[in-house]
Amino acid sequence: MTNTATHSRPFRARGAYIQRCPQCRVPTVACICAFTPALDSKAAFWLLMHPYERHKPTNTGQLLVDTLPDVTMFDWFRTTPNTDLLSRMHSECYTPILVFPDDMLMGNSVISETRLQDIVNPAFVLLDGTWQQARKIYRKSSYLHQLPVVSIRSHQLSGYQLRRAQNQGNLATAEVVIHLLAAMGEVQSAQLLADYFHVFNQCYIAGRNNHAPKIQTPEMERLLAAKSVVSI
Repeated sequence: MTNTATHSRPFRARGAYIQRCPQCRVPTVACICAFTPALDSKAAFWLLMHPYERHKPTNTGQLLVDTLPDVTMFDWFRTTPNTDLLSRMHSECYTPILVFPDDMLMGNSVISETRLQDIVNPAFVLLDGTWQQARKIYRKSSYLHQLPVVSIRSHQLSGYQLRRAQNQGNLATAEVVIHLLAAMGEVQSAQLLADYFHVFNQCYIAGRNNHAPKIQTPEMERLLAAKSVVSI
């Protein structure tokens, strides 16, 4: 996994001075590193990040960096494209696909979810930020308008408990990737990432109150079981 950083805005919100695990960024008392799975996927995931988002400890894109084999974070610039991302988009090694609602497109062609299993070397471009920030990134980045698009339509409400959704149906970045993994037929990775996302929410909330979760949940047990199988 790789991670390119060029500019960012330091985290200064409430909770900035809580002692956190440097790896998972959850309050140290509720660290989730023991549950972090090593997942498989044929896809690459490219996170084009709003500058306000990178250092927020509640950012779920970091869960992808910690668990999936090919994840890269790219900083978004308002006036110029990220040259590293453009280089990847033009590489013959990948088939880049933008993940964005199909009712807001500016000329992009649309790919059905049912086709994702057949695409060779997919690289999903996800716009990482609040919904308003993601719309701004898309609108002001003409190089994204040339990419084919897959739109995620979930009938389930978001399980993200650390921020309030701006609109019903909005999903966290990790939840979008869970959906993509399932659509590609990578069911085990989708389930384990969903479990890890659940544990992240649970432990982060407990850590805010300066304690670890009081019980070991089924999600925790599945993650530990998966790690024990890998270590054998």
